[in-house]
Formats: sequence, C-alpha cells, structure tokens
Amino acid sequence: MSGERSKTVFLVKHLPAGTTTDELRELFDRHGTIGRLLLPPHGVTAVIEYIDATEARAAFSALAYTKVTGRFPLSCYIYFIV
Repeated sequence: MSGERSKTVFLVKHLPAGTTTDELRELFDRHGTIGRLLLPPHGVTAVIEYIDATEARAAFSALAYTKVTGRFPLSCYIYFIV
C-alpha cells in the first residue's frame, strides 16, 4: 500500500557524476527556500526538500523533464516522492 506523495520533497535522478550541492542549490534556490538537500558522494541522485509546498511545485513545474545548461548540460528527472 502506497502512502501519499510528499508535497515538499522530491528526488532528482540521472545527474551528471560529480554534480555538487552548490550547483544544485544555485539551480533550485531560484524557486524557493530549500530546507534540506541530500547528495551522496557519487553525485548522481539528490533529494531536495523545500520548506513550502507551493515553492516545491514551482520548482517541479519549472525543472521537471527539462535540460538545464550551466557548467555542463544537466538533463535530469525530478519526481515527488512518497
């Protein structure tokens, strides 16, 4: 049985190896206040939690299924998690 999906926490997958928390903060901070950002050492998957659900939805709408350019092309998948 699945629980209700989070309204503030999502998973970012398929990041380029070596992605840093600073790069993710720069990208995701534009859409609201991040409460928590977890990035394991390999740097290919991250968990991002916003303080406010409205800001999380704005980030998801702006970034999900898009290719973002910066230091390197960032093509990732973003999912709200259960």
